Amino acid sequence: MKKKVFVMTIMVGIMLMLCSCGKSESVAKLKDIPIQSEFILFDYQELKETSKLIVKAKIMDDLSKENSVIEMDAEDTDSISSAYSLRNIELLEIYGGDNADQFQSGDKLTIIDNAAIHDNNYIHIEGYEKLEKGQIYILYLSNDTASGDYSIISANNGKVEFDKVNQLQGDEFEIAVKTLVEFESDVTENEKQELLNSSVEKAELKKQEIKVDSSDISINYIQESSNTVLVEVLNSDSL
Repeated sequence: MKKKVFVMTIMVGIMLMLCSCGKSESVAKLKDIPIQSEFILFDYQELKETSKLIVKAKIMDDLSKENSVIEMDAEDTDSISSAYSLRNIELLEIYGGDNADQFQSGDKLTIIDNAAIHDNNYIHIEGYEKLEKGQIYILYLSNDTASGDYSIISANNGKVEFDKVNQLQGDEFEIAVKTLVEFESDVTENEKQELLNSSVEKAELKKQEIKVDSSDISINYIQESSNTVLVEVLNSDSL
């Protein structure tokens, strides 16, 4: 059977900010301390159902000692029991979640980020990259926290950064692709549902000819079977 080929252009409406590394200059000078932690990893549908708020947001501040929260162990006062930061974001778009009707575009919100600075140490969950000032993300948030502050669900599981989608693998790649298709694309509803209801696998589709503006993300996919699609993501630095 001949494979059905679709080419979709996702208009993100922002200039992609190219970053050569995951750390800001100030953090790069600090001692890196990754902390092992276990999270429940959600698939795309579970992530949407778990989220109290799904937003496109711009990060308004840098990670600093001032916005870091360090909690020391009650019994071993030389040990840190918890380290995170409170980051300021601007909500650009509200996409969903049980609490979506409490917010509107332009609102400011303080959220928990799974990274902190303590003395000369950069403390973060292993494999997690802190939110970067000025960058735009789609965030899956929940306020089921001890403080009631909103937090990104399961670290990287609930964070999509536009210009790093094509660096992702596996489940993270599938979640990012489906996020962009559902919330940022202008494809027909039939095409959208076809991809959202399929398993996504990363592939290089070099035979496809793609013409996009420099500020666009392009997603090309081939329907491999009734429930699987092969996907290639391109942005301005790979065209």
